[in-house]
Amino acid sequence: MENGMSRWKCVALGLILLLGAASAKAEAPAHCSYGYQDSSCITPRWRAPQTPPTCSTDAGWTTLTPAKWMGSGFTQPQCNYQPPPSCPTGWVTTASPGWTGSSWTGPFCQIPQQPGPGTCQYGFASGPTWSGSAWVYACNAQPQNPAAICTAAVANGTIIVSGNGYGAASVPGSRFTQYQNFSQMLWGQNTDYYFRWPSWSEDDTFPNIQINNSRLSMGLPQSADTVDTWYFATYTGPTFEANEGGEAYYNTFLAGCAITPAGSVDGVQMTPVFPVSYSAN
Repeated sequence: MENGMSRWKCVALGLILLLGAASAKAEAPAHCSYGYQDSSCITPRWRAPQTPPTCSTDAGWTTLTPAKWMGSGFTQPQCNYQPPPSCPTGWVTTASPGWTGSSWTGPFCQIPQQPGPGTCQYGFASGPTWSGSAWVYACNAQPQNPAAICTAAVANGTIIVSGNGYGAASVPGSRFTQYQNFSQMLWGQNTDYYFRWPSWSEDDTFPNIQINNSRLSMGLPQSADTVDTWYFATYTGPTFEANEGGEAYYNTFLAGCAITPAGSVDGVQMTPVFPVSYSAN
């Protein structure tokens, strides 16, 4: 009897313990709740809404593809920049280009003002003509002064001295001093040409003879008599001696200068001239 009671007591105690364990398990805190966490628990994270990136709103920028949400962030937009248009080279901008938000308008351009008459000091040799990017023109060169050209040729060259019975000689032009400046002598015109030296003067009415003699001394072709332009001036220089029926000493010269149609010096020559005054032998 006692053994049977002991066995029921054991069964009853076991049921009580089983019910208590079940009750304790049902009332245990949830996993990852406060005070009941382990390394498998992850703290929740969150952030403020993201603003999608955009292209610049400055003039010239447009959006080809806007930013897209990919679940965790936005992609970058695809942007395009259009530089403002400009006028062609050489043109004048009268109004700058404008941006509409998607494209440019303008600019307004015009051809620059044509060069005026004062652009070239000695006038236009050609043009002005608009090439599409600039006014194209050429200016006339400064007119050459034949007298100045001949004077420089004498001063800087070697002069042929010949005539009046004196054989040809080459003499540095620096040994001569101009007295009367160069003036034109015309072929085929029997005009009086007055030449002066320090102590005397001469009236020459035979320009063809002076031109022809100078040309021969220079060794120029006969065509130079009429093709070239001839200028003559008076000079003083070294004293030479001639023998024309007697001895004469002179230092006065008539300089002949031939200018080609192109404006260059064809030659310069000195002819000794003097008053008819001799000493007898």
